[in-house]
Amino acid sequence: MQRSRGFLLAWFACTGAIGLAQTTSVNISFNLTTAETFTNRSTGVSNATVAPLGSATIQVDTTQPVDANGNKAGTLTGTVTFSFNRLDGFSVPISIPLNFNGSALTGTVGAGTGAYKGATGSANLTLAYGSNGAYTISGTGSVTASGKTTAFTLSSSSGTFSSTIFDTVSGTGTAQITPLSSKATATLALERDTAANTQAGTLTIALSSTDSIAFHFAEPLGTITSSSATVAGGTGAYLGATGSASLTWSGSDPSYSVTGTGSITQHTTNVPVITEVTTAFGAPASAQNAWIVIKGRNLVPPTTPPAGYIWTGALEFLFGNRMPTQLQGVNVSVNGQLAYVYFFCSAVTNPTGCPSDQINVLTPLDSSQGPVRVAVVNNGVTSESFVVPMREIEPSFLLFSPQGYIVATHLDYSLVGPASLYPNYSTPAKVGETILLYGVGFGLPSTPIIGGSATQFGPLPQTPSCFLGNNPVQVTAAYIISPGLAQLNVVVPAGTPPGDNPFFCQYQGTAAAPYFTPAANLITVQ
Repeated sequence: MQRSRGFLLAWFACTGAIGLAQTTSVNISFNLTTAETFTNRSTGVSNATVAPLGSATIQVDTTQPVDANGNKAGTLTGTVTFSFNRLDGFSVPISIPLNFNGSALTGTVGAGTGAYKGATGSANLTLAYGSNGAYTISGTGSVTASGKTTAFTLSSSSGTFSSTIFDTVSGTGTAQITPLSSKATATLALERDTAANTQAGTLTIALSSTDSIAFHFAEPLGTITSSSATVAGGTGAYLGATGSASLTWSGSDPSYSVTGTGSITQHTTNVPVITEVTTAFGAPASAQNAWIVIKGRNLVPPTTPPAGYIWTGALEFLFGNRMPTQLQGVNVSVNGQLAYVYFFCSAVTNPTGCPSDQINVLTPLDSSQGPVRVAVVNNGVTSESFVVPMREIEPSFLLFSPQGYIVATHLDYSLVGPASLYPNYSTPAKVGETILLYGVGFGLPSTPIIGGSATQFGPLPQTPSCFLGNNPVQVTAAYIISPGLAQLNVVVPAGTPPGDNPFFCQYQGTAAAPYFTPAANLITVQ
């Protein structure tokens, strides 16, 4: 247990006065004109050689309108992203007609990062579909970065799409929110999840060009007649606002009338405000039993030591082998359940290492899916809710550096990486060697675990499919070894070239569609 906590520290480490508050009771009424749309969103990841630029992860992200039965109903649009590591890459927008047959597509290079920031150029790509979501992509192009133009060739790269159909309802209309405004604008964004039998949405009421209030609500799937909504922040004068409302809905698609009552509390200073929630080193999403990172303002005490606080030594560990849900007066809820607070730091006392307040927590055991609310309590003061997607799983690997070197060890637990990463401590992996990789967001083991227990151990229900460079990787073991922490034992495949090689895994979870770890992570081979 102590060794695995040390790994968490390696990737994580990075009572103020209460401001005045004003609470306003409000009456709400508005009319909405709505539209329901079905969209198929697909993601595919594969590795390829992009000569002479190097080895890269190729990520294809697309959306396409479909009908209620999932049949294609419009143009597919998206991007193909070339990532050489976590810092350096560029994207090519694509647009594919409804009856696309695998012919070449022309796109313009844009959205570059790192060495390719401001890059221009073009690419001719061929994206061909197979059965069961399989695809291949290849092509040629040129990219201009830092005044140098390089022609490139993308070798044929094969992958599998993860596809999900989203049923969304959007709407706009006029609103009154007495006594705040008689000429407000209401905007609805609602997502329906058939598998989870839920629908959740955000209703935003714009009082002016700068001031708005957002209400979040979640209901069982079906016709909405009433809903309890929570104020999920706002903008301008309502940044960090909290409150609630009871709404009554009448009418049906596409016209709704809504009335309600509620209260809104404006906080002038020092209220906690969440600006970002992500899975650690991953996407802006969460999952059960996953390590997430919460960033924002006034989330933690301004007297926090520069090195931050960590849960080591918490009484819960000493008396009952439990993880703490509160650390120095700070706690976090995810979908209404308390999370386990591992670490936090303050931008006040460490503006370089912690440019915004940051809290790292392990999410509770909760199989809910769809938009959920995250909230922080800082010594009795509650933040506005921050809405984040909750997935079945959201896998990612811990990283040693922003460039994307995965937290990995040799079997003797010495570090895997280029010699320059940690001089005298890190060495590259060898072909044929078994190395250990550490990740989060892989969900639950196949053996039962107890919520809040400081001990978790068991095999993952499925073995991830992983790829190093252009080669499939043998995964000899895949376990949860401590709370939320996964260990994968992998064999470096024959034919892996020396140097930095992109690595990713595809993990099935419990649904038909696979999940991917983030693109452009690296393992160094000698």
